[in-house]
Amino acid sequence: MRTIGVMAVVALFGVTCAVAQDAHRKLLQAKDSDMADYADGFSGGPDYWDVANLLNGQTLNVRSEPGAGKEIVGSLLIGDRVRNLGCKPVDSSRWCQIDSGPKQKLTGWVNGKYLREAADSTQVATSSSDATGSLPCATALGQPSSDCSFRVTRGLAGNANVWIELPTGEERYIQFREGKPIGTDPGLALSFERTGDLTLIRIGSIERYEIPDALIFGG
Repeated sequence: MRTIGVMAVVALFGVTCAVAQDAHRKLLQAKDSDMADYADGFSGGPDYWDVANLLNGQTLNVRSEPGAGKEIVGSLLIGDRVRNLGCKPVDSSRWCQIDSGPKQKLTGWVNGKYLREAADSTQVATSSSDATGSLPCATALGQPSSDCSFRVTRGLAGNANVWIELPTGEERYIQFREGKPIGTDPGLALSFERTGDLTLIRIGSIERYEIPDALIFGG
């Protein structure tokens, strides 16, 4: 009887261990599955990412190099789709190089925690509030104002990215936060003043742009 009792205890212990191991295995699988949607930095990853995990009105900074202190070269909005050019760990974070496609013409690095694997492999998507048009500008010293073509992607609360076409065929990038211009292309100084519902922007000592509030906020 004692032998039978010991055998029963051993069998029960074996079953308990097997159940625990199976539960642990399933937990790890679920965790891996949950993390697989995000930029892990240690594998090739998907062809495309979607920008995620931003609060309403926030934008995701795109930087010239991987790292939080690197120069900002642009920004993305939640839901923007970008091409994956590869990820790598930097300090305690994972940074991914991205290309925003032909419309935004933006390439740089973003923090991988704000990227989620795109649901499908369709081409880079554009923001839902894209707009194009023309605005008053002057791009040469002593030049009177003329019209420059622009395109804009808008977020919420006055967050927007504006690209203005230059006579050379290149584009001048201006980033807005809460309705105010906060940055332009690397190496260029930006200043501005407000006149009514216009933001008058100077870039360097030559370029001038008039940006109406409706361009930034919509309407």
